[in-house]
Amino acid sequence: MQKNHHSYFAFFHLLFFCLLPLATAQKSDQKPQLNKKPFFVFDDKENEVAERSFVSKSISEKDSLKILWWNVFGGGVDHKALNKNLSAFTSPPISADMIVLGEFDSTKTLDPATMASLIKHYPYIEYFHYSSTYDKPADRSIFVASRVRPTKRTYDKDGLTWANPDSKKTEKDDYVDSWNQNKRDKAQAKQWTRSFIALKFSFKHFDFNLVPVHLANPWAAVKSNYDIDPFGVSRNLCAGCSIVFGDDNPLANQIEVLKGRVVKDLYNKKAGSGKTKPVKTIVFGDFNMPKSIMGLATRSYNFLVKGMNDTKVANFATFPSVSAGKAGNQSPDVEIDHCFSLEKKTNDVVSRMMHLKGSDHYPLFIRVKSQKKK
Repeated sequence: MQKNHHSYFAFFHLLFFCLLPLATAQKSDQKPQLNKKPFFVFDDKENEVAERSFVSKSISEKDSLKILWWNVFGGGVDHKALNKNLSAFTSPPISADMIVLGEFDSTKTLDPATMASLIKHYPYIEYFHYSSTYDKPADRSIFVASRVRPTKRTYDKDGLTWANPDSKKTEKDDYVDSWNQNKRDKAQAKQWTRSFIALKFSFKHFDFNLVPVHLANPWAAVKSNYDIDPFGVSRNLCAGCSIVFGDDNPLANQIEVLKGRVVKDLYNKKAGSGKTKPVKTIVFGDFNMPKSIMGLATRSYNFLVKGMNDTKVANFATFPSVSAGKAGNQSPDVEIDHCFSLEKKTNDVVSRMMHLKGSDHYPLFIRVKSQKKK
């Protein structure tokens, strides 16, 4: 009798350990498989673990708002990888709440499957042209897809000018004319004016403003204005000095215009002293202004970040990507995609650049901590 008891025990013990791996596998399949490859297509895998961990944490915070920003360079430098990575963000387990794309081309950025998925899961989709100069469907624009519709929408075409906002109208006109003296500068200057876009949402227990931007890139024209190398110094160095120390170039002026509109028109710091509480405001995108060059902080970046919080948890060059090829040959590695928040609590909004393949820029994944309305 005792012998039979041991036999039955041994049989069930063996059966348990045979079925355990199957049960464990079935259970694990139900969980987000962020570490299962391939999930993302990485361009540079050196920081892959940290970047996956940031995404994992974002998923675990159920009430947090998740936003993807990516300058996709039209159809990208690797269209297949670009769409695969975008699909990873729009579908479970990530299911980002908002997808915002710069340099979007409606004719070639998204493949049919990716576009169909966006239409299915994001009720609000809108294209914002960079300015009145860009008015065709295939022209570059900022693309916004959101799971909720904005409660307020500001779309001011040509709202971000590039003359000194503090100067008189005649002085502004003279400044613009000074950049239109030769055909090359005039052709570029025509593209520098940008739209001001601001979307207000009520989402996950709080209100916030979203300001996506892609500012002007005047550096080729700035460099061309140095016809003679002063003291034998190269044009590149002169242009670099204008970026680092200059406060009277087209981009520096445009940054001043942008900040004025964000602080005064949206965030309204003065409202904080009364009964009205300032609205959380997040400004992100391609600023074409590096945080620093060769260790030197740029003047315009310092002006921009004053009174705002740079939300990035790690600093890496966002342009050019490893796979950019010819698209990035003329540029040093620079950090020009940023995410700022206007609020006292610096940990409410955090962002991280991800080394994903697909464009000449790397994307920013942004996590916004939910705050219940009082």
